[in-house]
Amino acid sequence: MSEHQKTKYLIATGQQELLKHLLSVPVKAVAHKLLMESFHRYAIIGGMPEIIKTDVKQGSLSDLPRIYESIWETYKNDVEKYTSSDLERKIIKHLMDSSPLYIDEGVKFQGFGNSNYRSREVGEAFRTLDDAKIIRLIYPTTDLHAPLKTDLKKSPHLQFLDTSIVNYSLDIQANMLAMEDLNNEYKDAIIPHLVTQEVISLQSTSAYKPNFWVREKSQSNAEVDLLMLIGTWLFQLK
Repeated sequence: MSEHQKTKYLIATGQQELLKHLLSVPVKAVAHKLLMESFHRYAIIGGMPEIIKTDVKQGSLSDLPRIYESIWETYKNDVEKYTSSDLERKIIKHLMDSSPLYIDEGVKFQGFGNSNYRSREVGEAFRTLDDAKIIRLIYPTTDLHAPLKTDLKKSPHLQFLDTSIVNYSLDIQANMLAMEDLNNEYKDAIIPHLVTQEVISLQSTSAYKPNFWVREKSQSNAEVDLLMLIGTWLFQLK
């Protein structure tokens, strides 16, 4: 979680004393344990205000599904404003319903989600969702030096507006609650998705998107989850 997001979450959940420890360097060992527990909860339920408000009041995951469903349905209804035909609406609904299953891989537009939809139709629908910042298309680069050039010919990864929507859609929140290490959840894809979400949240422009890195050769494929340029320095997160 970014410093800004951690601060907002701790304030929203009434953990001001813990916030004081977060802002102290170095963080004390006992505070670090409590901060990690708070991060664990945030990683599961997300940071949407209505969700946090209900979680603070009720303290049980069983009270949250109806709110996630309501939020996600609202986004589905809102995005219809950007469509011009029943087919477009059907494709977008299909993408929003099936996309969480594919956050661990580069996606192909043709027949996405075991459908009969064509590449062009799916691509246009995904770009509509991307413009609305509901599901963003994160494309790779093959560069390891600045400037990083986005390769739009390669398969993108999918980035949701909030990782909790993915957790809810995959029905893995209860399982995550019992885990000590979330790195292993859903094909190791949840934490990289969350980190990318936080990197995006730190940027001053809403249009910013990071890159991941790929090398695709006949007998030697490789991937790095996230590349970040800070000045002239290139950081790899994997």
